[in-house]
Amino acid sequence: MKVKQKFYDTFHPMIKDGGLLFLILATLLVTISIYSVYALRIYLWPLNKTLLYAVPYAFAWVVIAWIITDKSIVRKPYPYLVIFIALFFEKIYWAIFHFLYPISDYLRTDAIGDALAVGTTRLPIPSIDWFNLLESAQNLFIIVEFVVALILFGTIWYLARPKDFAKLEFLKNKRTILLIIGAILMTVPLWIWRAISYFGGPELIRDLFSNIDMIPWYNLIFSGIPIAIAMVIFGFIIKNIKNPVKIVLYTIIFFTIIIPHIPIEDFMFWSVSSDLLKVFSYFFVYAVLHFLLFLSLLLLSKRKYVEQ
Repeated sequence: MKVKQKFYDTFHPMIKDGGLLFLILATLLVTISIYSVYALRIYLWPLNKTLLYAVPYAFAWVVIAWIITDKSIVRKPYPYLVIFIALFFEKIYWAIFHFLYPISDYLRTDAIGDALAVGTTRLPIPSIDWFNLLESAQNLFIIVEFVVALILFGTIWYLARPKDFAKLEFLKNKRTILLIIGAILMTVPLWIWRAISYFGGPELIRDLFSNIDMIPWYNLIFSGIPIAIAMVIFGFIIKNIKNPVKIVLYTIIFFTIIIPHIPIEDFMFWSVSSDLLKVFSYFFVYAVLHFLLFLSLLLLSKRKYVEQ
């Protein structure tokens, strides 16, 4: 009975003030975003299709920022616009690169002729100039990811805890150090691969991935875990509650990030041949996890839902 009462005390005011509807909207937007990658094969980086991925994703976080905003703030469009632009640019970054530097413009002059001459189906190989451009773009993207994480975490921190920013108090706040650490963790999946490539060379990479089973575990260890820790830090930064339930919320945040990175055998939802049930199951789980992530962030930032 007590659990039922606590559940009611939490969700009744959330339903009453529209918070639950905003959570559902944000969840739908982020699910539409990732589904567009699957349905339109956006990983091939066509600029026009990438917009269908970037806009819903960026707007989903704008919605979350809106409901997390402390009631003492006079709502102005600038913080939300900054969040949208930052996330939008991050998501279309590689589409812009491939638009400006298409592989077709940097093919080796003799590649097509060689392929036809030997009667093979070998694809033309980009020139060394294109690979140099790609490497520079990868290095720049690490900085972009770091700045975007700072903007997202920092802006929502300001919206959730405006008192921390009175008279530049945030400069002396330990949360500022955590903000930087969280932003660095968000870039780990990008620079760890660059580090392995730089220090170990192609031989080490070949040895690491000689067993294809290691690839999913690599994704879990070097992508899932750092980002999960970063999101827990983010939850702490915007925290306004003192209730012990915060530990449960941190745990939920961690696992909502970790679970999609856990290797699942024969779960090839990217394949065109994947059956409908398997695809639906993936996106349903994806939606539920994001709803729990957004809900946990909201509960951490709003005392009225947890500490009535």
